[in-house]
Amino acid sequence: PDPEPPHAMAASNAEAEAFKAQGNAALSAQKFDEAADLYTKAIELDPSNHVYFSNRSAAYLSAGNGAKALEDAEACIAANPTWAKGFSRKGAALHKLQRLPEAVAAFEQGLTIDPSNAALKSGLEDVKRAMAANPFSDIVAWCSTQPRFAAHMSDPAFVSRLKLLSGGPQMLSTIGDDPRIMEVIGARLGIDLSGAGGPPGGAAGPGPSDGKT
Repeated sequence: PDPEPPHAMAASNAEAEAFKAQGNAALSAQKFDEAADLYTKAIELDPSNHVYFSNRSAAYLSAGNGAKALEDAEACIAANPTWAKGFSRKGAALHKLQRLPEAVAAFEQGLTIDPSNAALKSGLEDVKRAMAANPFSDIVAWCSTQPRFAAHMSDPAFVSRLKLLSGGPQMLSTIGDDPRIMEVIGARLGIDLSGAGGPPGGAAGPGPSDGKT
């Protein structure tokens, strides 16, 4: 098709910016679904604008949808890979999904672009605290990547116990006697727990926070 004339493009961009402004207002009012819908309208008018994906990622994350927040963070980075805030969005979404090592990598990648970025530094510290407080917070995702545990992961009862363990070492007392769990814990911590009890209790760290652009 023929390209749009300049005046039509300008009008379209202005309308997209208006939807973005309305989305920002909805996000500030904690109307997260409404904000996401408004950012979607902006994206439909200008799908090359990385800020719209960034803002919709923030709306999805605030609504508790880490998966959609991650999709939009990835789209933001694809649209502008040199914009550090996109990696902040990605790290926050991965934190929400409890994919903590990947969240660390995202924040660190952003810091290679903007070493003084306060949001990236804060997000990275939050994830590191979460990992230190609860080494099992991402145990389900981690175990899914380990070929040696593939057979275990096909057992719904085992997966349910892993999900309990993701709440912290203190959850071991609720899991029951399953030597496979001790096998996974040993592999995760890099120690031999054959015949041993569970590690001492701990608490989960704080979740990420995010905002609009």
